[in-house]
Amino acid sequence: MKLNRIKLKNFRSFGGEHDIDLNIKESKNIILIGGKNGAGKSSLFEGMKLCLYGPLTFGYMNQNHYYIEKIKSNINNDSLK
Repeated sequence: MKLNRIKLKNFRSFGGEHDIDLNIKESKNIILIGGKNGAGKSSLFEGMKLCLYGPLTFGYMNQNHYYIEKIKSNINNDSLK
């Protein structure tokens, strides 16, 4: 499986909508993710895991009350205002 892009909207440190291009060029076939502490690197990978694995990301077998609460806790605080 190849991810070409990911769109995060009000997820953890990503307030608003962010479209991240993950396409590679033939001459540049590696993507590096870097940034300062709090820049959103872990949030990006958590979002990818959530998209790919859903409830299994947090160790749940299916959608339940605990999973929904975990999803709600990942909503960007500024977007809730």
